Amino acid sequence: MKSALAYYSALTGHFSLTPEHTRESRRWPRGGIVLGKLLVVACLWPLPALAGLDVTAYERLSIVPSLQFDSDGELEGENQVHLAPGPFPERFAGLTASKVYRYESAFGFRGGPYSWYNYWRNELAKLAGNAQTLYKTFDGKTELRYDATVWKNKKGPFWELIDFSDSEGVIGPIACKRVHKDFVQYQDAASKHPDEYFRASYQDWMKAFSKCANDGAIVFH
Repeated sequence: MKSALAYYSALTGHFSLTPEHTRESRRWPRGGIVLGKLLVVACLWPLPALAGLDVTAYERLSIVPSLQFDSDGELEGENQVHLAPGPFPERFAGLTASKVYRYESAFGFRGGPYSWYNYWRNELAKLAGNAQTLYKTFDGKTELRYDATVWKNKKGPFWELIDFSDSEGVIGPIACKRVHKDFVQYQDAASKHPDEYFRASYQDWMKAFSKCANDGAIVFH
C-alpha cells in the first residue's frame, strides 16, 4: 500500500527532544508541556490538513522538588514537563496530578490525521483478535468496527490504548507497562500486516511505549 505509506510519511514527523532540533517553549497545551527544549515543526501544508494526533513519550520521570522561576515568573529548567490527568483520569495511575516532572529522555512522533489514527486503532483491535461490533457514528451512520468491541468490553490486548482519546490525555507508567507487553507480544503478527502504514506506525507506538513503560508517561496532544 505504497500510497498510504507516502501519505503517512508526508504527514508524520519523528523527533527526539534534542538541542539541534529544538527551541524554548513556554506554551501549555492539553495534557502536558515541555518546559525546556521542544521541537517546532515547520511545514508548507495548510494547517487544517495537518490537524491530528501528536504523541510524546517520556522516560524515567521524577517530580521536580523545587521549581525555579526566572525574572518574568516563568519556569526554568530543561527536560521538564507538566502532567495532568486528561479525559481518562484512570490512565494517569502511577503519576501525581499537576506536578512538573523531569524526564531522562523523550521520543515524539505524529500519530497522523485523526481519521488515519482511527483507522490504525481499528486495525490494531483486529490484530488483537477482536470481533466486530455495530457502532453508531457521530453522523448517525452504523458501521461494524473492531475497536468498538474493545470500547464495550474494556479488556484484552492494547485495550488501555484503544479505549482512549484520539486527541488528548496522559497514560501513566502502570498502563504503559501493560500495553508495551502487548506490543512486544504482537510484533510478529503486526510485521505481516499488508498495510505499510500500519506496520510503520506500529513500530513508532512500540518504541513510544517502551519508553513510557520505563517509569514514564505518554502524552497525546
